Amino acid sequence: MSDFLKTSFKTSINSDISNNEASMTDYLSTLYASLVMTSIKWCLETDNYDELEKKLPHF
Repeated sequence: MSDFLKTSFKTSINSDISNNEASMTDYLSTLYASLVMTSIKWCLETDNYDELEKKLPHF
């Protein structure tokens, strides 16, 4: 999932999403989801469960 940031950025540069508002919204939402998943992955890999618990809401 962390590689998604790099590939998503390259895709946005190669395609012209600036003229299409729906495409830009879709791009930003997937970018945000990728950032969240990358931060969760980092917390789990570094055994930083306390930090993860502070940031995520309880279900």
